[in-house]
Amino acid sequence: MIVLKKLPYSSLPAVYDNNTFLKNTVWILYGVFIYLVLRIITTDPGIIPKDTFSESLRRIILEESLFMSMRAYEKNEKNYCVVCHHNMPEKTFHCRRCNCCVLDLDHHCKALGSCIGKRNYHFFVLMLFVLLIINVIAFTISTSLFYQEFSTTGRSEWLCILFKKYPLSGALQLTTSLMFFPITYMNTLHCKLISCEVGTYYYFLHTYNSPPDNGMKKFTLKKMLINYFKLFKKPKQPSLLRIGHVSDDKLLSIIRN
Repeated sequence: MIVLKKLPYSSLPAVYDNNTFLKNTVWILYGVFIYLVLRIITTDPGIIPKDTFSESLRRIILEESLFMSMRAYEKNEKNYCVVCHHNMPEKTFHCRRCNCCVLDLDHHCKALGSCIGKRNYHFFVLMLFVLLIINVIAFTISTSLFYQEFSTTGRSEWLCILFKKYPLSGALQLTTSLMFFPITYMNTLHCKLISCEVGTYYYFLHTYNSPPDNGMKKFTLKKMLINYFKLFKKPKQPSLLRIGHVSDDKLLSIIRN
């Protein structure tokens, strides 16, 4: 607070203070962003319990032949976890950081300290989109401010404007400029992953370690839009951590969907 009081009032963009709609929009977006982050880190991503679930999964796969044929069910490197010692459904991977298998594991997010899987992936995708909007708005505010200032002053005063008159806006401009490209890349990447119906881990694993014909579906805009709609429309499956309170029929529907 002491540092902020010593800084001049003009260190914050005037366009933000004079625009009530923009101010409310930014606060709403920040609120949505924080909400999504909390939902990601507090939602079970689809962890497979190591004990009780394994027996139920084996029985259901044997009875219904889900995801794998009877021959593919045998222990092998594709569908058997050597750490948890159980067979895994399709697109399930073991997270070394969390030391557990996760259904439809996309990746382990180091920034959030949580796995992104079947039950919280839609929160993660929406968070990336909201973060991109916030970044674009912040970049636009700071850019318009400096454009107005630079167009009415000489070049000799530009450094003074950046570091003395508007230091916070200068920091905002630099931060948003550096963050724009990685955030845009993440949004673009997940648009492709959703269209191809694969996760980040699966995509990079098969892209760099497999031949060109790796069985992944090709990217199409139509398929991406359809899968986006399905991603947010389908109901969230119950957590398998509560397997003791879920019937076999319910477990069957969770695995199938």
